[in-house]
Amino acid sequence: MNFDIQNLISVGIGLVFIPVSVSYRKKINRLQSTGIEVTGIVFDIVYRSNMPGNIRSNRYPIIRFLTVENKWMTEEYKNSIGLFKKGKKVTVVYNPEDPKDFIVNNQALKYIPTVFLIFGVMAICYGLLNLLK
Repeated sequence: MNFDIQNLISVGIGLVFIPVSVSYRKKINRLQSTGIEVTGIVFDIVYRSNMPGNIRSNRYPIIRFLTVENKWMTEEYKNSIGLFKKGKKVTVVYNPEDPKDFIVNNQALKYIPTVFLIFGVMAICYGLLNLLK
């Protein structure tokens, strides 16, 4: 067995991606079955780093939508892959009990959990296969 730290990290990354994928899929299913669908807009885009000292910024859209109770919600969408443009209309599905709990319903939404799951499985397989060499 080759206990190389890179292989252990690969397995660890895979073990993180799989539960994230499952959790996100559950959120999507829950909101699509019990949530309320409204039209929103990409109100703004913010750029910031997730880690101190990291010079690379990530793009996060600020989504604004009106609930059926006529309450304006303006929230950062943390589950974004940066495909949003300021001013673009989007379909929002939100939790009526907690409107801050929402998803932007688009084509990418269908594939993100699957991509995370595949990446997680591949990372685990890669790490384990190299550990067993």
